[in-house]
Amino acid sequence: VNLSASCSVSPSTIDEGDSATWSASISGGTAPYTYSWAGTDGLSGSGASVTKTYADDGTKTATITVTDATGATLGPIACTNNLTVTDNALNISCSASPSSISEGDSATWSASVSGGRAPFTYAWTG
Repeated sequence: VNLSASCSVSPSTIDEGDSATWSASISGGTAPYTYSWAGTDGLSGSGASVTKTYADDGTKTATITVTDATGATLGPIACTNNLTVTDNALNISCSASPSSISEGDSATWSASVSGGRAPFTYAWTG
């Protein structure tokens, strides 16, 4: 029986600092199989799946090479989908309500945060 293999990543989109799992699917050949992963940003591993945390944004790719118990080797095979790692930059804005007051009156300041990693710590000065 011919050895065949494919691989894919899940999820297919993550934020910087998050992890994705690359998984191989094997058919044919003679078990047990050995696996050799290679990919963007130093991805490597020797199991049927490998999980990696990505620190930089961009498109990530991987390949798998599979060898069965008889020594038949297949690969490197490019995974069927790529991983997109998005920039998780911290964005902060603040505003006062109301935006105009008379001397002696009070206003409430509010901060809006997106990106980054919760929990956040707030320190106000003015």
